Amino acid sequence: MSTDLGLLKAGWVTAVATAVLAILTVILTLIAWRQLGAIAKTASADFLLKLKRDVYTKEARHVIHLLDNNWLSFKTIENDAYFKINEEKVAKSQLDDSTKRELRAKQGYSTYELDDLLLGHFEDLGLLEEKSILELEMVWEEFSTYIEIVWENREIQEYIKWARKTDPTVYRKFQRLYDKCKNWKARQ
Repeated sequence: MSTDLGLLKAGWVTAVATAVLAILTVILTLIAWRQLGAIAKTASADFLLKLKRDVYTKEARHVIHLLDNNWLSFKTIENDAYFKINEEKVAKSQLDDSTKRELRAKQGYSTYELDDLLLGHFEDLGLLEEKSILELEMVWEEFSTYIEIVWENREIQEYIKWARKTDPTVYRKFQRLYDKCKNWKARQ
């Protein structure tokens, strides 16, 4: 009988120890999960800052300046297209001469250049937000002003309409990101 009692006590101790270890395992798993979440957010923020450096180049800022003031016109020639700088409007602006010279350093931009400088980045941002790699709030905080300037520009809309004649999916993620940013702004 004392042997049965000893086995019973040993079984009880084993059960308690197992329960304690299970609880500790759950606690450590939750801590690890939280730390992984923090690492993911840090990586996401780091990625966003690197992307921001890629988007906010001097030439991209020039294009945004031109778009914001409606100084770029979309032009088509047969199956090709480009954006022409309205040099006269830039010259008549109240900007200092140095800025005017920089904005008129080129006569225009090919659609490929605008894709590389801005539109492609915003399409990528739309994809990354859609896949939950970047949070909408982060994108909105860092890029919403330029997303709005670019998307709402009449000449950009003409270009997208022209491009969608051959590929209806052109800049759909950028468009969805613009819509989400506008909705986010309305809720703030």
